[in-house]
Amino acid sequence: MNRSPWIALAVVVTLLPRTGTARAGDEAAAAGSAHITYLVGGSAYLDAGRDMGLAEGMTVEVVRSGKPVAVLEVAYLSTRRASCSITSADVELEVGDTVRFAPVAPPPAPPPTAAPSPVSAGPRNMRTSGWARGLGLRGRVGVRYLAVSDLSGVGEDFSQPSVDANVTGQRVGGSDLDLALDVRSRRTYRTRVDGGTSNSGLTRVYRMNLSWNPQGSPYRISVGRQFSSEFASVSLFDGVLLERTLPRLGFGLFGGTEPEPVSLDFTTRVTEFGAYTQWRSPAAASRRWALTGGWTTSYASGEFNREYLFLRGRFSNSRVYGTVSQEVDVNRGWKADAEGGSLSPTSTYLNLRYRLDRRVSVHAGLDNRRRVRLYRDRETPESAFDDSYRQGVFAGVDARPLRFLSLGVGLAHHLGSAAGDARSYTFTSRLQAPDPVAVEAATRHTRYAGPWISGWLHSLGLSRRLGSRLDAEVHGGIRRETRSLGIESRTRLSWWGANLDVSVTRGWYLLLSAERTGGGDEDNSQVYTSLSYRF
Repeated sequence: MNRSPWIALAVVVTLLPRTGTARAGDEAAAAGSAHITYLVGGSAYLDAGRDMGLAEGMTVEVVRSGKPVAVLEVAYLSTRRASCSITSADVELEVGDTVRFAPVAPPPAPPPTAAPSPVSAGPRNMRTSGWARGLGLRGRVGVRYLAVSDLSGVGEDFSQPSVDANVTGQRVGGSDLDLALDVRSRRTYRTRVDGGTSNSGLTRVYRMNLSWNPQGSPYRISVGRQFSSEFASVSLFDGVLLERTLPRLGFGLFGGTEPEPVSLDFTTRVTEFGAYTQWRSPAAASRRWALTGGWTTSYASGEFNREYLFLRGRFSNSRVYGTVSQEVDVNRGWKADAEGGSLSPTSTYLNLRYRLDRRVSVHAGLDNRRRVRLYRDRETPESAFDDSYRQGVFAGVDARPLRFLSLGVGLAHHLGSAAGDARSYTFTSRLQAPDPVAVEAATRHTRYAGPWISGWLHSLGLSRRLGSRLDAEVHGGIRRETRSLGIESRTRLSWWGANLDVSVTRGWYLLLSAERTGGGDEDNSQVYTSLSYRF
């Protein structure tokens, strides 16, 4: 499949923030709280810093409706801002999400001659005010245009205008109703080598639901297209979710159908049901943990499809973060005969990170999950490589020898990848030069080798703010691969591009992007532009 159109189509989200909601109850319960103000790549920026008790290397939790949904690690600090790396996330993070942490005593203020933190020149706060905010609404609407030119002589050119709307609402119009809407529609016009043309359209609904949550009530009912992070492998479903959230306990029930996997059209072919319960630590505890257990079953065209039990656990304090999940399939009928028993463990995931001191942390884990819902802000040959080599065991070390320099070394043994049972070694670096240079540079180098496939992957990204209204980025990479399947063959894939993100006026943002991809099965260039309004 030609991935290049998705590279340019998804680049916009890398530089522009997304919207979300955060309940006041989350803030009140936390000993320390902040909000995500900007999202870019694998980083999240917060509206809290050293003065509010954050420390470099600290792990913090993103919470929704009192439940942790992601873990961040503080990488860089200023007095009132923080840049965090996203350690793990069960859901798509959004601007406005609440972050909870246990504050530490702030260190003495640096002398006046100290160099400013890179975060002090970080991304601007994208929040705006107006009639929509007065109704409890946040979101964006946008128009986009992508044009791809095939340079191989055997493919096709195409253009793709599109529109989208992503809106979330909390206590809309002063009521007890919340809403979530994410709809995207596009039209594709193709021109083949022989001069023939064709066109097609596609509209996808990613979220469309209403939630009823009376003020002060522990109950929440949500109806429509949605997902719940508590139900393990369950991703998108059309149905009803009932949750009861208490200070230390939580319960949930859901029932519905799975949408068609490609077009996301509504269908009743697969129905599923489930329940969970959760026990967690007090919100203000310095040692935070949560244990969730539950059951899910599904039927395809009225026939038994899959039934499984799941157990998930999280633990974190100022030095340690750990998460583990295990699914156990309950086999009945034909499935019990095929599996050779009534129970079979499946989909194990383990991730452990330990901070040795302010500058060094180690991590290790195991991932043999069969199905994972991946949210990609930007699809590139680099992310495609990581997806295909996801399963296996891994370990690594991250260090920050200097305030503005981060280094990482990782190794992994991959199971069932395109290269068979392969090994990989990765080195990463990130340099955030202080003002007046204020350039952020990130590099990655990965060596991988299996029984019949081996290669290198290199990538580089440079970004800088050019004034208060313009952000610029250039990026690129090379992947070289050797295959030894009877006859040895070698391929080389390269990609490079540039983006300009312009704040036109308050709430209006323009993105201009260009990308060139060549080698392997791809040889094309593309330009992409979008205009969006944030409210």
